[in-house]
Amino acid sequence: MTAAWQDSQQKGSPLLLMLAFADIADDLGLCWPGYDHLAKKTRLSRRQVMRLVTQCAATGELWPIARDRQRSNLYIVTIGLTPQELACAAQRALDMGAIPDPDGGLEPPDIVIQRMHGAPTTPAKEPETTPATSDNLSPPQHTGSDNLSPRSDIAVSPRSDIAVSPDPSLPVIDTEREEKEDLTELWETAKQQLRHQLDLATYNVHLKTATLHPTAKTNTWHLQVNHSLSVPWVQFQLAPQVLTCLNALSQTQREKLYVTTRAASA
Repeated sequence: MTAAWQDSQQKGSPLLLMLAFADIADDLGLCWPGYDHLAKKTRLSRRQVMRLVTQCAATGELWPIARDRQRSNLYIVTIGLTPQELACAAQRALDMGAIPDPDGGLEPPDIVIQRMHGAPTTPAKEPETTPATSDNLSPPQHTGSDNLSPRSDIAVSPRSDIAVSPDPSLPVIDTEREEKEDLTELWETAKQQLRHQLDLATYNVHLKTATLHPTAKTNTWHLQVNHSLSVPWVQFQLAPQVLTCLNALSQTQREKLYVTTRAASA
């Protein structure tokens, strides 16, 4: 915890998340909290935590590591660690079920190595928030209507997947869009981990431009790839690693990976 306070380059919510990790981590910086636990500890939403984990990992201060058997991720807080301590933490992570590299080891991402050798890194950005439009100083305006009169100012959406707000001053909730945004964040985090687990050429050809999409089947992930040749490769060769990574990050137990090309899904 002391090293995180003194040496972290983060500010605001990213710093709060790093302090939460450091508070949980053992003497080698290793811990395995779930997103819900981190959200409760930091007073942030689960979506914010997922986004911040990816951002902090991009600075090299945090090393997320996927585990097998659909368990929660492992994390190594690299702040204040020596190369020897980092190697010990990686070995301990392997002993706890971390998915190894193709050669059987567990090499840290390049950004972690660069940071340990003193290369400058960019701090994670504070999540953007929409500023309030009211100043809370102006008195409320009386519209002259009562609760018994029929309301003509309620906006009704023609789309069935958008919830109708009972008050026009409240935002209309587009549940379909929020689901897509959640999946996009989840897949971006998963790709960060898969990039270090797979051969780089395999990752670049088959997964780098792939996208994750909603599906009506609750036990299936739907992945779209660019090329038809990637479909059998991902479906039969990479599916175990992709499933394990997605299930660990989302803390769900989906059993199947459905792979299509964008042309076939259009």
